[in-house]
Amino acid sequence: MPGETVDGGFDVLQLRRRIDGIDQSIIDLIRTCKEISRQVQRTPTDVGGPRVEPVREAEITNNYHVPFGDAGSALAAALLRICWG
Repeated sequence: MPGETVDGGFDVLQLRRRIDGIDQSIIDLIRTCKEISRQVQRTPTDVGGPRVEPVREAEITNNYHVPFGDAGSALAAALLRICWG
């Protein structure tokens, strides 16, 4: 409801709009990451190498796991699937 506030006087709809903007930024960043990932994958596969590097994927998963725990690991796995192309 417009004008609805939470502790501290924040308008809930305004906060939700901010979250929506952040979500859109995340979507845009994932799209950019996916395109860059495709470029990175092309070089090794063009010379017969692997498309995926397990050590690199473990590093990425750990980067998300450290701040967010198991949910971060799941998020990293989803992002890796999206960016594999």
